[in-house]
Amino acid sequence: RRAVVRIGRSSTSIDRRTIHLEGEISSLQAIDKESVLVGYRNGRLRVVDLLTERIGDQIDVGFRNPIDRIILGPRGEKVVMISGREARLVEMDSIELNGNRDQAAVCYELVGSRDKLWNATFDPKGNVVAVTGRDGNIRFYSTSEGKPQGRLPDLDGCGWSLVWTD
Repeated sequence: RRAVVRIGRSSTSIDRRTIHLEGEISSLQAIDKESVLVGYRNGRLRVVDLLTERIGDQIDVGFRNPIDRIILGPRGEKVVMISGREARLVEMDSIELNGNRDQAAVCYELVGSRDKLWNATFDPKGNVVAVTGRDGNIRFYSTSEGKPQGRLPDLDGCGWSLVWTD
């Protein structure tokens, strides 16, 4: 069974069913065929189970501004979230639908950029993540602890999008 998800200001529509979520939604990423990650304008994250319509509590990943983009790693073990000039690498196994109101995810801050970030991509094995933005640099980070691994400087303009091939 497939799910088509459409986002409104505070609801998600799935196969003509509507799941109402509190707060303003700013981004969305499918985890698998059964669940999605929902980013909010308040910088928090929520997991929604599409089959049971169960909605997880909001998870604090350290942002105070809207989550602009959510990028899932190739094995679904890690996810990068971008919020303005900040990026976080989050371990998916630390995110649950457990009803814990004070839930915090295991995450690493991807440091280095002083300008707006636009996108990220993982290498095919999920060991390295590349992040780019307005400053034209591509920065590389280890996915084991989020440590910087180097950068490709000044691409002569903004780095809007990234794709990592084999």
